[in-house]
Amino acid sequence: MLKWIGIVLGGLVSLLVVVIIGSLIYRQMSFKRTYANRPFHPITADTSTKGMVSGKYLAENVMSCDEACHSQFGQPFAGGSEAIHEGSISGVFAVPNLTPDQETGLSGWSDAEVARAIREGIDKDRNPWQVL
Repeated sequence: MLKWIGIVLGGLVSLLVVVIIGSLIYRQMSFKRTYANRPFHPITADTSTKGMVSGKYLAENVMSCDEACHSQFGQPFAGGSEAIHEGSISGVFAVPNLTPDQETGLSGWSDAEVARAIREGIDKDRNPWQVL
């Protein structure tokens, strides 16, 4: 009798594990965050002299945006990609162009659109922001 109870309980536990793993895999494959239809968060960039100096200091010295990630071929904030090799892990790290370039940059974007792209990864056309 105990043998059959053990078999049934083992089967139920195994079935539960399979269901949990299956639901996690399904969720990872089908779950996509969509913020595109949300209204913009009202924001206006501080374009005063003090705000510009502060922003430049943060971008160039504190976060190293111009050198570490958003540069290509020595041109700051031009975006691009770089191959990363850390031990057994390899990949391509790609970042967007933050210059005012008409085709690939932020030309014509509002402050709210730029903020949404940075915070949520949504471009001006309400699509996931892709690197060109």
